[in-house]
Amino acid sequence: TSSANTNSPTPLRPYPVSLNFLEQRTGGKITATSLGVGGEDDVSLDDFKYATLFVLGGSSVTGVAALAFLPENVGATVCYLVALIPIL
Repeated sequence: TSSANTNSPTPLRPYPVSLNFLEQRTGGKITATSLGVGGEDDVSLDDFKYATLFVLGGSSVTGVAALAFLPENVGATVCYLVALIPIL
């Protein structure tokens, strides 16, 4: 038995567990493809960089446009709410 008082013949493994190990233990049911991390569409750091720049730039332009083109209190409120988008 293991330290968790289970009747399993194999001892418990601490994390991290590899995908190959999971595939072997589940008889091929859990694979990288079934989890959606097959590696076909790798996401690079450049993708995050461009997405961050797009969100920040779009929010900045929208906030300034709200201040310029909307009435005083409404423009300030919209500008404040748009400024929260990159933070969230």
